[in-house]
Amino acid sequence: MWKDEYWNLIFPKNKEVFNFAKALLLKSNYMPKLYKYSKVNESTINNIINNNVWCRRADLFNDPFDSSVTKNISVHHDKIKEIIIRDFCKSFKLEYNQVLEMVKLLSLESTKMALLNTLKVSGVDFSQSQIDSFNESVQGLLDGTIDIFEDYLLRTNEIYQKRVYATCFSENPLSTSMWSHYANDYKGICLEYDFSNLAITNDIFKNIHPVRYTDNPVDLTQYDGKEHVRKTLLAALNKSNDWRYEEEWRIVLDNIGSKDEGTCYQVVQPISIIMGSSISEEDKEKILEISSTKNILVKQIRKDRIKNKLSIMNFNQFAIE
Repeated sequence: MWKDEYWNLIFPKNKEVFNFAKALLLKSNYMPKLYKYSKVNESTINNIINNNVWCRRADLFNDPFDSSVTKNISVHHDKIKEIIIRDFCKSFKLEYNQVLEMVKLLSLESTKMALLNTLKVSGVDFSQSQIDSFNESVQGLLDGTIDIFEDYLLRTNEIYQKRVYATCFSENPLSTSMWSHYANDYKGICLEYDFSNLAITNDIFKNIHPVRYTDNPVDLTQYDGKEHVRKTLLAALNKSNDWRYEEEWRIVLDNIGSKDEGTCYQVVQPISIIMGSSISEEDKEKILEISSTKNILVKQIRKDRIKNKLSIMNFNQFAIE
């Protein structure tokens, strides 16, 4: 599937595989029309008038795990292990590098026993109180490992989510769930966009990407030291399979240095405005006025009660029926 190839070109673990230009060319061959569900309010009207979209900060999205990351806890275990070994060597006046060499391949749980065995074979004088103190120190570190690690992930995710600003589109204008959730239960609208005519060098085209759905959060451990990978973008485009039905694309702005809840981003003019089947007369008039001024085609959702499915009709045709 082309999206997997696209993903591997912009987020490869091997720097030699990274090729953003090739990814843009690939995307240009498959770029679909995209749809943005919305309520009808003052902000929506202004955005249509000015060809803007609202990019919201990721920590304010309805998905609490949006743009979040994780790390392999073994990385944290390695840090705890290093602390244990240093404290051990300091307490019993042993050479750190020699002890590290002896236990470097052991798990965190096995390290404590191995260190105590080291004392027995090294001939170092030690008291029981020293051993008790060491045991208490190690146990305290082990007991706190999960809490410390979870706190570390919480702080890391706060940083990531506050760096990401995104606006969302879908490949599907006929989703009953999205008309209900994002378009005010069919009282809102869905904007149709065509980005396929943009040059691949255009910033809008560079910033819009398909979302990848997976059961696994982004594991930053796999990307340690890989500076060619935009990790905030990687996190923003990785979503749970629970959201797969949305068939989502995103414009992502990361590291823009803002602390605001969102920011406007100018895009192309929508090629059509699809009104919900239950849009109010007042909101309908607003949409028809804007569309006339900007020469935007107006369509409307029709609910087929016999087949239990949605369809899209040109507004004039809908009105006649």
